[in-house]
Amino acid sequence: MKVAYSRFFLGTLLVAAVAALGACELVASVDRDKIDEGIAGAGGNPDGGKDADVFIPDVTPDKPNDVANEGDAPPASCTNNVKDGTESDVDCGGSCKKCAIGDDCTKGTDCVDGVCSTSTKKCVAASCTDTVKNGTETDVDCGGTCTTKCAAGKDCNGDGDCVTGKCNASKKCAGAACDDTILNGDETDVDCGGSCPTKCSDTKKCKIDGDCGSGFCDPTNQVCNPAACDNTHKDSNETDVDCGGSCTTKCAVGKGCAGGNDCVDGVCDTNANPKVCLAATCTDTVANGDETDVDCGGSCAPTSKCADTKKCKVGGDCTSGYCDATQLVCAPATCNDTVLNGDETDVDCGGTCPKCADTKICKINNDCVSLNCGTGLTCVAATCSDNIKNQGETDIDCGGDQGTTDCPRCADAKACAIDGDCLTNHACDPSTTTCVQCLANANCALGKLCDTTLKTCTINGCVAGSHECPGTETCCTGSCSDLTADPQHCGACGTACSNNHVPTPTCAASVCTGVCENGYGDCNLNKATDGCEVSLQTDVNNCSACGTVCSANHVTAACAGGVCNGACESGGWTDCNTNKQTDGCEANTQTEPAHCGTCSNVCNLANAVEGCAAGACTIASCNSGFGDCNTTASDGCEVNTNTTPAHCGSCTNACNLPNAVEGCASGACTIASCNTGFGDCNTTASDGCEVNTNTTPAHCGACNTPCNLPNATAGCASGACTIASCTGSFKDCNTTASDGCEINTDTTPAHCGACNTPCNLPNATAGCASGACTIASCTGSFKDCNTTASDGCEINTDTNAAHCGACNHACGNGGTCPTGGLCVCGAAGTCPAGKACATADTCEP
Repeated sequence: MKVAYSRFFLGTLLVAAVAALGACELVASVDRDKIDEGIAGAGGNPDGGKDADVFIPDVTPDKPNDVANEGDAPPASCTNNVKDGTESDVDCGGSCKKCAIGDDCTKGTDCVDGVCSTSTKKCVAASCTDTVKNGTETDVDCGGTCTTKCAAGKDCNGDGDCVTGKCNASKKCAGAACDDTILNGDETDVDCGGSCPTKCSDTKKCKIDGDCGSGFCDPTNQVCNPAACDNTHKDSNETDVDCGGSCTTKCAVGKGCAGGNDCVDGVCDTNANPKVCLAATCTDTVANGDETDVDCGGSCAPTSKCADTKKCKVGGDCTSGYCDATQLVCAPATCNDTVLNGDETDVDCGGTCPKCADTKICKINNDCVSLNCGTGLTCVAATCSDNIKNQGETDIDCGGDQGTTDCPRCADAKACAIDGDCLTNHACDPSTTTCVQCLANANCALGKLCDTTLKTCTINGCVAGSHECPGTETCCTGSCSDLTADPQHCGACGTACSNNHVPTPTCAASVCTGVCENGYGDCNLNKATDGCEVSLQTDVNNCSACGTVCSANHVTAACAGGVCNGACESGGWTDCNTNKQTDGCEANTQTEPAHCGTCSNVCNLANAVEGCAAGACTIASCNSGFGDCNTTASDGCEVNTNTTPAHCGSCTNACNLPNAVEGCASGACTIASCNTGFGDCNTTASDGCEVNTNTTPAHCGACNTPCNLPNATAGCASGACTIASCTGSFKDCNTTASDGCEINTDTTPAHCGACNTPCNLPNATAGCASGACTIASCTGSFKDCNTTASDGCEINTDTNAAHCGACNHACGNGGTCPTGGLCVCGAAGTCPAGKACATADTCEP
C-alpha cells in the first residue's frame, strides 16, 4: 500500500489513522470533498480544497504500503477516482475520457456530447440547437433524428438528411436540379414547374398557371387541369369565363351572354353591346333569382307569395304559409303542417286547431290548454290560483285528478268527483257531485253528529262505542263532557257540583270550583258536597276569608261585615295599625315611644334611645358619644362628647391646654393647633404645646428641628439657629450660622490664629500650626535658610554664593554662584554640584 504524506498536518493524521486501524472500509468511506474542504478550512489550499495537497492512501488489498516516496504526490491518473491533472470531473474531461451528462466541464470537448453549459459548467445532452455536431446528427444541428434537414454541401448519410432529398456518393447533400427525379428546389412537381423549363402535365402539382402545360393551375388544390368550364379561363364556347355556352354554369349578372339560357337569372339583355346578363326581378315572368316559382317565393315572398300548387322551398314562400316538404309545392293550411297559418295563434294550435301549450302565442283563453291566455298574449301555465277551472281541477282552483293534484281540496258546494276532492273528512255527495260537510257521523269531528238532512256536522253529541268524544272528553248519556271542567259531570259522569251559596257551579281539573256567593266561603274545600258553607261576614274564625281568625290581643274578638271590630282594653291600649284581625289592639300610647300619647306621635330624639312615660317622650339613654348636657328631652342628647372640647368625654369635662387651641377626638382632649411660637413636640396633649420653638435649639422653628452646627454650641432666636459659642480653635469666619464654626484657626493658613488673618510668606507655600504661620514648602530654588517663617523662603540657592545649591553651602575663596546653584571658581570654572572652591581657581576634589 503506497502512502503519500501531505504538507498539511491533517493529511498526516489521516494516513496515520488509516494505517493504525488497518480498515480499508474506513478509507473507502471517506468523502474526498469533505477532506478537501477540511484542509482548505485549516489553512490549506485556498481554492476550497479541490486541489489540496492531501492524498488518501490506496488501501486495495493487492497493493502493499509503499512509503519510499514519502511526501511526494502520486502522478495524475484517469482511473484513480480523484479529480486531478487536466480532468474537469473525476477521471473524465481534459486528456481523459469524455464526461457524462451532468458532470463538471470547462469546455465542450470535456463532454461525451460535446456540449458544456456556459452557465452551470455541467455537461448537457446533445440537442438539435446546440451548434455542435453530436447525437445522431450528420452535420451540425441537422440530419439524423433532427427535424431540420441539411442544406446542400452538408454531410449526410441518406437522402432523408438533405433539404434537397439527395445525398450523393460523397455523403454530401447535393443541390437541386431539374433532372434529378426528385421534387426539390422551387419545382412544383418532380422536375417541372417553377424555374424548370419543363411545364407540368395534367394532374401534376402547381402554384400558378405558368407551371402547367395546359396553362391552368387549379387554385383550389394547386393541380394542373385540362381546359374546362371551371378553370377560370374563357375558352370553348363559353360566353364569359367558365360560364354560358356548353358550360352548365350560368353566367352571373353583368357577365357576357348570347341568350337567357346563358344567365343564372335567365335574362340576357340582347339590346346591349356586348350582351350581358341581367339581375332577376319579381316581374320578369321568369322563374329566376331565388324565386321558387315564376315571380313568387324566395325574396319575392314578402310581396308576392306563391299560391297553392306553386313550387316552394319553405312555408314563407306560400300564401298559405305551408310548403309540402315532400313535393315542395304550396298546400292549404292544416293543423299539423308545422306552420303558423290559417287562424292558428301559434304553430298548429289555437283558433280552430287544438289548444296551445304553455308559452305558446294566444289570443283568447280558449286558445290555451291551460285556458289562460296571459297579458302578454302567451299561454300561461295552469296554477291553483289562476281563477280558472283547468289542469283537471273539479272546480275553479281546487280538486281534480282524483284527489292527487297539487291544488287545494274544494270547499263545500264546490264540484267534486270523489271524497279526495273535498276538504279533509268532508264528502263528495254522489247525488249532486258537490262537496258536503258530511254524509255520515264518520265525516264529523268527534263530539259532532251528522245532520243527514242538511249534510252538516251541526249536532253536538256522541255515540258510545262508535263515535266517541274528542280528546279527553267522555260520552255521558249521549253528550260529550269534559270531566275536568263540566260541573254536571265533574270528575265522573253524573257527579254534579253543589250550588249551596254557589250561584254558578264550575268544574276545573275534575274539581268543583264555582265562585262563592258574596260573603260566603268554601272553608272546608268541598264545593261538590256543601258548596260555600261559611258566612265570612260574622264568623270570628273566618272573618272576611277562610282561616282569618280575629285576634284577641287586648281586644274582645268580634266579626261584623267581614271585619274584626272588637273593643280595646283600657289602660292606653289602642289599634294603631287598624288591623284588629291580626294583632288586636297592639299599641299602648302611655308607654310606647312609637305611639307616645297618640298613635301618630313617634318619639324621635336626637342621638338618644327614646322612652315614653304617661304619654310623654323621655330620654331612656344617650347614644354612645353623645350627652344630654342641658337636661332637656326635646332636643335629645344634643352634645357630641367625642368632638366637643367644652364637654369632652362627658358633659362636665372641659379641655384647657397651655399655649394651644383645644380640640376633642373620641372623647379625649386634643390639640387643634398650637399658639404662634409654640409646638407640641412630645405629642402629648395633656401638657399642651409645651415647647417655645422661637428659643429652643432642639426644636428651633419647628418640633424636632434641632440646631446641629459643626464645632459650635447652638442657640435659637426667633425660630432660627444661631451660634452661641465656637469650640476650641474653631471660628465662624463667614458669619453664617448654618455651617457652624467652619474654620480651624490652628491649621488654616487663610485664617491662622484668627479669622481673616492669612499667612502671606515670600517664595513659599504657607502652612498654619497651633495658630501660627509656617512654611509648608519653598518655591523653586528658594530656601528658608534662617528657619524663620515670617520672612518666608528668603534665599535663592541658585544664585547666592553663601548658600549655593543648598542652605549654608558657601562657595568660599571668592567663588561665585551665578546660576543653577553651582559654584564658579576662577579659572577652574563651574564646579560639580555640591562642591565649593578649594582655592580661588580650583574646585573641591
